Amino acid sequence: MGVHLWYLEFLFVFSVITLPLFLHFRSPSGVRMSSALSRFLSKPGAIFLLAIPIIVCGFISKIPSIEKTILGEEGFGGWSILPYLAMFLIGYLLASNNDFTNAMERHRIVGLLMGIGLFFLGLILYMATKQWSSLTRMLVMIPLRSVLCWSCLITFFGFASRHLRFSNGFLKYANEAVLPFYILHQTIILTIGYYIIRLDTNLFVEYLIILFISFAAIIVIYELLIRRSNFLRILFGMKKLPSAKPVRIPQI
Repeated sequence: MGVHLWYLEFLFVFSVITLPLFLHFRSPSGVRMSSALSRFLSKPGAIFLLAIPIIVCGFISKIPSIEKTILGEEGFGGWSILPYLAMFLIGYLLASNNDFTNAMERHRIVGLLMGIGLFFLGLILYMATKQWSSLTRMLVMIPLRSVLCWSCLITFFGFASRHLRFSNGFLKYANEAVLPFYILHQTIILTIGYYIIRLDTNLFVEYLIILFISFAAIIVIYELLIRRSNFLRILFGMKKLPSAKPVRIPQI
């Protein structure tokens, strides 16, 4: 039941191996490099060039000596691990400089149109590639899939930057609960589903029962156990509760 948590393991590994690079970006030379890159990528259309590292990593994962290792496997959400590493590094750049975010916002419409177009092109080519050699299929589909992925990310982040720049109590609560909710959801769903499917009733009814009971169970576990315990908060990737400030008794 824990197989679906593979990406958390790789996020930890990515964080460790890229830490020296991230620390360099905080140095004076790293700041200058990041600023120069942000100025270049702020030019019209340049933000789409960030698909190139994803494409390169996709091709590297197909090198025979690498393809046979875990780096070349495509069992992780349909990708190999290396393109995820490229997106992880790009994500750091985007979060570290508002110029990147602004560039994605300006290109959100173009990203949407490219994403739609490439999606349907990919469907057509996918049927055609059945007659192609494996090399031709790789040379065509890896760049197409990478650019499609990056166009969709530009679209999502661009529209979010444009229309979702606000916060409230519910969003703060939900944001903190994201990781615990994700870690718990499959175990709870499978446990409850194991008993619900024995009801032998309408499939849609079973689905709704599993949906609502699982959601309620996860919220109760999170609210009553995880959220209130510093020990469990740390285990589930959350920050510790702020320490209570001592009450000062005014001197008479």
